[in-house]
Amino acid sequence: MTLCTPWIEIDDRLADCGCPSDASAEVVQAAIDTATDILFRLSGQQYPGLCTESRRPCRTATSCGCASFHLCTCVGGDTIVLPRRNVVSVDSVRIDGLPFTDFVFYPPNWLVRTDGEYWPCCQDLTLDTTHDGTWSVTYTYGRQPTEGAKNAARVLSAELVKACVSDASCRIPIGAVSVTRRGVTYDTSAQDEGKTGISEVDLWLSAVNPGGRKRRPRLVSPDDTRWVPDLIVGS
Repeated sequence: MTLCTPWIEIDDRLADCGCPSDASAEVVQAAIDTATDILFRLSGQQYPGLCTESRRPCRTATSCGCASFHLCTCVGGDTIVLPRRNVVSVDSVRIDGLPFTDFVFYPPNWLVRTDGEYWPCCQDLTLDTTHDGTWSVTYTYGRQPTEGAKNAARVLSAELVKACVSDASCRIPIGAVSVTRRGVTYDTSAQDEGKTGISEVDLWLSAVNPGGRKRRPRLVSPDDTRWVPDLIVGS
């Protein structure tokens, strides 16, 4: 899982957490990006935000001539299992270069065709999706941060800004932060494993990731036969 979006906005109540009012927008944004990345990793990659991507699936049968492409994920028939398990919505489907709308989406990652036909067996991956013989699915996936996660990001962002402007009230341990041409760098090598040195931030981390795991557990099953919940999220 990769980080998709920052957990907070540049004006998201940072002043309430002591963020210096005279800091430049560039410094504040760099601090927010860095704080989000730190907390995303230390919390076990639980809250990536929302990402949008397009995939071009195909059946893996050798008769299609495309079995060598590792992104072929189609399970065949009128149902396809998308490669992400935390899909929020299916935004669009294109077949033979044209928009296709005869489908329903069932969480967490099932896409069902509703016109009585099957999804295409194969496609020419050397062509873009405006051509015949191609198809693709564009969807949004991820998990938004909780209010606790956002508050931790606000606190850490404010402290990073203080470090950048040499504010004496900064609570981040000396030597943990440096300013580079591209923004802010936070070094946790001297810190306790999985901690930032800021009490309220570390309290949140201990609550959401007590075992200090590096990422969320994943279940991978090529023969997933679970029943699809009777809930249509989008079409």
